[in-house]
Amino acid sequence: MKRFIASGFGVGLFWKQLFGDKKGGGSLASFLFMVVIYFLKLDIFLLSIIFIILLIIYFLTVDDNFAASDPSWITLDEIIGMSLVSLASPS
Repeated sequence: MKRFIASGFGVGLFWKQLFGDKKGGGSLASFLFMVVIYFLKLDIFLLSIIFIILLIIYFLTVDDNFAASDPSWITLDEIIGMSLVSLASPS
């Protein structure tokens, strides 16, 4: 379950299944998160809550042994980054 969450709720594992260890899983996860935010039209308060929850989940699920080598299947950090950037966006 931790692996599924660390992979951006399966996005990173899907990328690894299709493309192996090639880079790009984080870009896909960020794009999909951006599409979800766009269609849900979340306000800043809800985005802040999502950011905090995702950050806590990241620290609870991502093992230091995995994160040290920064494998392409760990995409939750890119999703967290996209949620932080979305907070600063006026749109």
